[in-house]
Amino acid sequence: RHFVAFDAGTGLVQLTQFAAQVPDEVERRAFDLAFAECWPELRASVVKEDPNRAVLLHTGTRVRRYLCILYLVESSPVLAQTLGWQLVKAIGDADLVTDDHGSSFVAQTLLRNQPGRLKPLGRLRALELPHGSDVIIFVDAIFKARTVSHFAKTLAGRGLRVRGVVTCADLRKPPVGSVGDGIPVTSLMRIPDFDPEELGPAPEGVSDVQ
Repeated sequence: RHFVAFDAGTGLVQLTQFAAQVPDEVERRAFDLAFAECWPELRASVVKEDPNRAVLLHTGTRVRRYLCILYLVESSPVLAQTLGWQLVKAIGDADLVTDDHGSSFVAQTLLRNQPGRLKPLGRLRALELPHGSDVIIFVDAIFKARTVSHFAKTLAGRGLRVRGVVTCADLRKPPVGSVGDGIPVTSLMRIPDFDPEELGPAPEGVSDVQ
């Protein structure tokens, strides 16, 4: 569905659309195969892991290792543009909303070169949308889905229709395919062989990576 084009003048590599139609499932399989091929090389630069220190997520969960989605999407302009097209398709005519600055920044990175100048709305702006508005929640990654499920419940309580959740990576094992009360989840990437490995509370005097 896309050509890879190189502009010698600017040094930029971009995807360009062409008229041939490729079924979505074929395009998805091709992307998954290509990403799985590149993942071993990418892993070292996007996974934070220290054998002597755990990682404390902003949600308060302690894990053995952390996948930085921002580093991942910024590792390749073609990857970011491909995921951006997938995100635009998933949004449709709904408003895109996020619940934290990290997810908002990742969404802006993916949408940077997309047509239409789509811009994600933060939590406060989302809660100001008119009653009955359709929204899609974007989160950079899903680990346990508690935070996004709570956000979806808050939006629904304000009279908004949460049509779905889009994430770069659903890290639940196995991926459930939904959050909350059956809200469908679209995962833009399938991350091979990655387990954050949740840990218990930190022992007294132990400092975690944040």
